[in-house]
Amino acid sequence: RRPCIGVTLNGVTNLFEQSESVTIGASEVNAAGGYIHAAPVYVPHWYVDDINGSDSNSGFRLGKAKRTLAAAMRVDGLAVGDTVHAAPGTYGDETADGVMDSSPGDADNNHKCRVSVPAGVILVADQGAGKTVIAGEADTSESASHGMGANAMRCVKLNATASAAARLKGFTLTGGNSDVSGTGQAQWGGGVLGDNAYREACVVEDCIISNNVAHQGGGAVFVTAVRCRFFDNRAKGGGGAGYYVGYHECLIDRSRNGESPGQAACWC
Repeated sequence: RRPCIGVTLNGVTNLFEQSESVTIGASEVNAAGGYIHAAPVYVPHWYVDDINGSDSNSGFRLGKAKRTLAAAMRVDGLAVGDTVHAAPGTYGDETADGVMDSSPGDADNNHKCRVSVPAGVILVADQGAGKTVIAGEADTSESASHGMGANAMRCVKLNATASAAARLKGFTLTGGNSDVSGTGQAQWGGGVLGDNAYREACVVEDCIISNNVAHQGGGAVFVTAVRCRFFDNRAKGGGGAGYYVGYHECLIDRSRNGESPGQAACWC
């Protein structure tokens, strides 16, 4: 299913927001040679609202917004070229938002995230990072390390391909934590993790990335960051702010590796 905002009948566009019904008279039918030519009017926009939305809604328009980001990314009909618009709020108040960021059974790479953005999709906070937050989650179990662990949750996973970028724009990413064990990407990117093969196509714009923790790249890994602010992120290994990140007009401050400040950006 796709967001449909109206229908074109015999060459005339009729929007549903202007009328709940569309009437074709006999004169219009006769003018068209006795036929009715109808085509839906689709738009590439979906909506999510942490405060007023519901995951039982269609997500087609703001008044029918989904509530969680994960649900918005799972709607039937979401396609390459679509944009998901997030209303102001804090997305991250319940664990149910979490989705696995890799294929089932791939234990080294699987780690929960608040939202996983498919290739070709833009997730945008319409009112910016000052009002829209994606919050991760710390592991509070005894086996956890600085919030990292199997029960932790990173904020965002971006999934690009050779032909389609994944973009995140205008959010604050905070409180994200990676796993602390294993050998794969589950340990990387507390705030946001992109795709190593297509990191130029995993784009993070106009975001505030703060207070995230990972074994590698506390703030971000495998992404291109544009006009972002990184501060108070931490990595147990390397790259407190980021690891394999392309920075463009970004600010980096107060990032730590292990117990000491330093090596804020690793393998830029």
